[in-house]
Amino acid sequence: MQTIRKKGDFRKILGSGKSRAYRSFSVAYLIGGTGGMKEAACGFSLPRKFGGSVQRNRARRRLKEAVRLNQSELPPGMYLFIAKKPALEGEFRGITEEMRSFCEAVRREAE
Repeated sequence: MQTIRKKGDFRKILGSGKSRAYRSFSVAYLIGGTGGMKEAACGFSLPRKFGGSVQRNRARRRLKEAVRLNQSELPPGMYLFIAKKPALEGEFRGITEEMRSFCEAVRREAE
């Protein structure tokens, strides 16, 4: 799994991509991404109002792990995950179930 770090890529995904919302996270995505991607590239964003750095990093780690567990199901493309409070406070199993649901929906959409 590649990581999205460039501001331009974040803007491209938010500007021309599709989005879905779940209880623990929202996700903006571009299936196929930019020319010939062979795997999923993911970025993670947490607003400052989410909490201090400890809370933001914990939620980011939980989202990253949920993505890692389901990365084989993600079609090549660019994905920007935006955490919500339940990503920090909820059970990890709930996050992984939502991620699995997202992966299935995107897989169907890509076909």
